[in-house]
Amino acid sequence: TLFPSTTLFRSNTGYFTDTRFATLWRVQINGTRIGPLEPFVTFANTPLQYDSGANLNGIAATADGKSLIVVQMGKGLLFRVDLASKAVTAIDTAGQDLSGADGLVLDGHTLYVVRQTAVEIATVQLAADYSKGTVVNRFKDPLLAWPATAAKVGDHLLVVNTQFNTRGDNSQKTPFTFASVPLARLAAR
Repeated sequence: TLFPSTTLFRSNTGYFTDTRFATLWRVQINGTRIGPLEPFVTFANTPLQYDSGANLNGIAATADGKSLIVVQMGKGLLFRVDLASKAVTAIDTAGQDLSGADGLVLDGHTLYVVRQTAVEIATVQLAADYSKGTVVNRFKDPLLAWPATAAKVGDHLLVVNTQFNTRGDNSQKTPFTFASVPLARLAAR
C-alpha cells in the first residue's frame, strides 16, 4: 500500500514521497494517459535511512529540473535526489532543527520549510550546489495552525493550515484556512 505524503509534478512526470516505505515513486503522463506508478528510487544503502517514525514528506524540484529536494519529517533532515543518476545526497544543515518539516517550497536557492509540529516556516539558504543550507529565518505567527504545505504565489507564500493537532479530540475549527505570508517576512534576518 502506498502512503503518499507529498506529490510533485514536473513536466510530464509526477513524483511521490512515501512516509512509511523507503521509496520515491514516479508516474509518467503522456497526454491524457497516466502510466503505472513505479518505484523510482529506493533508499536502501543511501544516506537517507528510514525509521519507524514519520519519514519523507516534503518535496521540491530545483529550477533546472535536475534534482529534487526532500525532507525527512521526523529527523528534520534534507536530501537532494539527482534525477539522472538517482544518487541521494544529504544536505548539511549543521544540525539546525528542521524536525516536523512537512512542506517544501524552493525558490531559486531559498528553501521554505513548513514545520508542522513547530508551527513555523524556516527559511533555509541553500548553497549553489545544494550541498548545504543555513536557516536564516524562523517565522512564527498566530495565523499558522499546524501548517502542512505551501505554494509560492507572487510575493506571498500560501500556507495550508491542517489543525492536525486537534484530530484526537475532534475539535477542529471550520472552515479550514490558508495563511498568506509575505515573502518579505520570511527573508533573512
